Amino acid sequence: MAGSTQKFCSEAMIGLPSALSGCLVKPSARIVVIGYYLILSAQSNFENEQQPRLLMESHGVATSSAVSGTTLDVGTLVPRIVENCMTFWTVSTEDSNRQ
Repeated sequence: MAGSTQKFCSEAMIGLPSALSGCLVKPSARIVVIGYYLILSAQSNFENEQQPRLLMESHGVATSSAVSGTTLDVGTLVPRIVENCMTFWTVSTEDSNRQ
């Protein structure tokens, strides 16, 4: 997760402000990079199982299969997803602070 975050969200974003500056209506406009936000954390609290399921499905994670007739136990996935969110947020914040 940390390597992918650095590759796609740090290294790939380094040149974006410069590339955008030539596309703005006002050439002297300043671009401020404020970083990414933490999507989920250990403090996230879901009121029911449907909330994390909808969150995952809205981001392209299939939580059931019509072919096999199975449904994932979303509750077992949430801790790992929170861990990935924390890793992404930590690494992207550290990388953006170095630039």
